[in-house]
Amino acid sequence: MNIERAKEFTTIARCQNLSAAAKELNFSSATLSARLKSFESYLGCQLFYRDNNRLILSEDGARFLVDAQEITKDYTALTETLHSVLPVPFLPIRT
Repeated sequence: MNIERAKEFTTIARCQNLSAAAKELNFSSATLSARLKSFESYLGCQLFYRDNNRLILSEDGARFLVDAQEITKDYTALTETLHSVLPVPFLPIRT
């Protein structure tokens, strides 16, 4: 698993709709659907129940959401901290 999959999962859970989540993540609905199915296969569980145009968290999905939200929050905080303390890389100006 990588951070992008966790972000995709939390976005889908928040939107409860694949099309809305895909738009927010700049994916096509088909691409995000395939990525979600691949992620569920990787984890070995169904994260969502599909109901028409709505996605409802399964029990496994609800348990995973808590950890995925924490992971993405920590990752965001870490990258913000690193960007604030690391020097800006020197890029020479071309003339």
